[in-house]
Amino acid sequence: LDPISKKAAFDPSTYEQGPDALLLRLDLLERYLSEHDLELCWAVTGEKQSMGTSGQPYGWLQIQGAYVLRDGKPVGKSTCFHNRPN
Repeated sequence: LDPISKKAAFDPSTYEQGPDALLLRLDLLERYLSEHDLELCWAVTGEKQSMGTSGQPYGWLQIQGAYVLRDGKPVGKSTCFHNRPN
């Protein structure tokens, strides 16, 4: 087996060019969570500035969410708010 297939989690950009990403072996993650009576949950938060056609700030987007891992899939909800400058 190659070294990547033996890992439970890794970032492929450490081995080849491309965007940063966290890849997980779902089988190993689910087994670990089950053996230790745990549940994976995570929060999503972010912000992005938006510009108007004149190049002036038009406001920003705020993103918020929360998820859990259920049956190998993320389950949750996220919302997006547009904030306009005063």
